[in-house]
Amino acid sequence: MGIITIKLSQLRLSPLNQRRVKPSAIESMADDISAHGLLQNLVAYEDEGLFYVFAGGGGIAA
Repeated sequence: MGIITIKLSQLRLSPLNQRRVKPSAIESMADDISAHGLLQNLVAYEDEGLFYVFAGGGGIAA
């Protein structure tokens, strides 16, 4: 376990996520990360080359 850098295209919303976000919000989240960076780390698990975010998405700049 540790901090790794991944491509934004590899992020997916996990069904384990405590907050419910519309799937279209993932595109907006990726754009925001690209423009502003993260305010906190995302917590995700990897499955078949994709990373499913289940915590930390609230730290994305608005």
